[in-house]
Amino acid sequence: MKGTIAIIVSALFLVACQDRLTKAEEQLAFIEKSGGTLGQVCEASREVERAAAEKKDADRFQRARVFAGVNCQRADLVGADMPANEQDAAYSIEPDNLDALPDTTSGS
Repeated sequence: MKGTIAIIVSALFLVACQDRLTKAEEQLAFIEKSGGTLGQVCEASREVERAAAEKKDADRFQRARVFAGVNCQRADLVGADMPANEQDAAYSIEPDNLDALPDTTSGS
């Protein structure tokens, strides 16, 4: 009887971990698509990373860790309050935004 209970508890724990990882990934996708800020994307990415670690899924953890690092670095560099689905003018190379680029033609 104790063995059966242990198996059921273990199975429920695995389902809960899978559920948490899936929910975290869905939440991240929702934030990215619905106009969340870079700070929100960073935090949601970190949550995916934590959920993958809790599940002990090494491949997904490594990908989530790199993805979260990139998202959080972008939030730090550009600003956490910037909408995630917009591009900072300083990073755009559109002809109307050339003034945002540094002048590298002067000899000083």
